[in-house]
Amino acid sequence: RCTDESSPDACDTFEIFAERRGEGTYRGLVTLKKALNYEERNSYNLIVEAVDAGEDRILSSTSSIYVQVEDVQDQNPVFLNAPYSKTVPEGTPQGTEIFSIQVRDGDTGIPRPIELTIEGDRLAYFELQRLEESSDGVIVAALTTTSNIINREHPEIQKEGGLYAFKIRAREIIGPDNYGEETTTS
Repeated sequence: RCTDESSPDACDTFEIFAERRGEGTYRGLVTLKKALNYEERNSYNLIVEAVDAGEDRILSSTSSIYVQVEDVQDQNPVFLNAPYSKTVPEGTPQGTEIFSIQVRDGDTGIPRPIELTIEGDRLAYFELQRLEESSDGVIVAALTTTSNIINREHPEIQKEGGLYAFKIRAREIIGPDNYGEETTTS
């Protein structure tokens, strides 16, 4: 049986039982009661107690089982400092930093590289400059202006009441021209 000394939720997550193999011989089995999720809990420590069926004197023994949960690629990249919104004056010079973007793979156990792109910047006013990647997988990029000078009187901007909206897309890189999970800003 799983004892109360086990890590939190261990006894709710794993089932411990004995399977009879022969006269006086048993095998302990550990099975899952529910699915594991690395992002919720990445390890469990089960303290298991075996008790015999003695009539005069009951004997028992405990053992510790450590279960390390392996992360699988099932989480989208996460923007850490979203949402993004900024008022930018028309005529802003090329190379001006508008704001920084921080993103990481949602799978923190085995993160994949992330590609950042701009979607919907029809007038090509902006570009992304990758600044750094920390040891824990956080990517920092800057949204900067391009050589296409922002013009508030452009018909597309006028049509939207002076607003110019686009999205930033982050997607996991699996290999050349092969991408995994992705997410976009709204």
